[in-house]
This record gives sequence, structure tokens and C-alpha cells, in this order.
Amino acid sequence: MCSENELAKRTRHLVEFLITDQSSYHHHKETMAHACVVLEVGLFAWIMTKDGWMMIRYAGFFTWFIIITIWCLLHLYLRWELRNRRWSAIQIDALYEILRRWAVTDPTPEELQSYQKPDKKPDDCLNRLWKKIDFLIPYSPGGISVEDESSGYPRALVQAFTEAAHNAEHNTRLKFGEWLPSVFSLLIIVFVVGRGCMDC
Repeated sequence: MCSENELAKRTRHLVEFLITDQSSYHHHKETMAHACVVLEVGLFAWIMTKDGWMMIRYAGFFTWFIIITIWCLLHLYLRWELRNRRWSAIQIDALYEILRRWAVTDPTPEELQSYQKPDKKPDDCLNRLWKKIDFLIPYSPGGISVEDESSGYPRALVQAFTEAAHNAEHNTRLKFGEWLPSVFSLLIIVFVVGRGCMDC
């Protein structure tokens, strides 16, 4: 069994490692989301060309099905990357808060104890609905479940993750950054389908 000082030192090293790891992960998720937007723009630009639109306009149901399916996959992938980016940003914010606090006060033995996930009650219907809507637009009011991601971490980290995940101002800023690419993606398919309906 290691001493309290040794445990505190290990926990600080863990926090510093997680900051580096999550910062890299955050940048990766942001890059992949931007790449997805570029793919959607490329698809939209091709459809709007004369040759592309004429091919689609006189195509049958199967071609429209393929286009809408491709868009759905791209949009879900975009939302997946942006949601993971949000969770990563929440963790980074929490980890910096822990380092700031531990720079002036030593962690308590309770903070260093390992967190064990309690038995989780099933989500109610409304909460499950919010989570599904969050894969369409950034809407989920509860953010991302901290308990599902934090078992085995020191209690101080889990507490900081929970506070950051439920920080309304921080979540609003994060979700605002997701709105532009998400709404742009939705507008693409609305415009394409709308133009197709007008040309029918």
C-alpha cells in the first residue's frame, strides 16, 4: 500500500497525462468533424452542378435513397465527433480546475479514493429522447453521463468531471460551437430535397 504522499503524486501525474491525452483527442475530434463538413460541402457542390443535378433529377427512387443515406451517415458521424469533442473539452476543463486547486492545497485522502460506479437506474423516456435528439442537433440538457466514463478514477476527478458536465454556462458555450456545422449539415439536405420536390 503506497503512502498518501505517493498516492497524491501519482494522481497529479495522472491528471497531467490526461490533460495531454484529452487535448490531443479534442483536436483529433475537431479535425475529423471539419473533414466531415468538407465532405458534405463537396457532395452538395457536386449535386448543385448542372451535370450532377440533371443526373439526380431524372434518377429514380434508388438514387435519392442513396443520397439521403450518405447524408444521414455523414451527419451522424459529424454529431458523433462533435459530441466526443464536447466530452473531451469538459474533461480538460475539469482537469485544469483540479490542478489549479491542488497548486494551493493538498488533496484530501477522500479525494484520492477510487470511485466506484453506483448501480444506475434506467433512464426515463424523456432523458433517452434528449440523448437521441442530441445526435441530430446539440440539444441534450443533461450533457454526457459522467458515471459511465469515470469508474476507477480518483473521486476528485469524478467530482470535477460532474461539476464541469453540469456547468450550464460552459455547456452552452460548447454546444454553441456545435450549432453552426450541425445546422449547416441539416440545411444541405433540406435544400437538396426541397429543390428536388420543386422540380418534380
